[in-house]
Amino acid sequence: MPIAYWNKPATVLIFCLSPAAGQERIPLPQGGAASLRRYRDQITLTVTPSGHGPMMLVLQRDPSISRKARSGRLEILRQVGVSTLVIRDTHPSTPGGMSHCQAGEESFLRIIDWSDGTLRERLKLKLESCIDSLELATDGLHWSEDGTVLDLTWLASSPETPGPWKTLRLSFAPPTPAR
Repeated sequence: MPIAYWNKPATVLIFCLSPAAGQERIPLPQGGAASLRRYRDQITLTVTPSGHGPMMLVLQRDPSISRKARSGRLEILRQVGVSTLVIRDTHPSTPGGMSHCQAGEESFLRIIDWSDGTLRERLKLKLESCIDSLELATDGLHWSEDGTVLDLTWLASSPETPGPWKTLRLSFAPPTPAR
């Protein structure tokens, strides 16, 4: 009988020490790793560049993201230079009535920078949303061959957008010095 008594605390200990959901470490192109973790209403991005200690940033949680979801997915789209990441994070949508968005997702493009030694979110764009009926085109994320320009193309079905597409171009090319 004493074995059964000691077995339960050991099970709890193993559960507490196991990694939290969503903490998969994604390797960075120039060395190091990044991970995304959700705890209650906070989404935390941890970046550990090569040769540095871990840096953490609490990302702003969009209201369309389900509060009950335990984790999200992180994708490293590109590392620009040594200290800038272009990432995509995807989370379950807030479920609505009548099965609206029960299995939907919310996806964001974020530009993260640590050039001054502090992890900062420089840009956040909603890429796809079940709640907001926002969808990327088939080739909606397209990098130029040299990797300095990102074209984003959404399917547009709103009255304020006349055509079927809405496009945004982001340039990551370093500024040309003035002569």
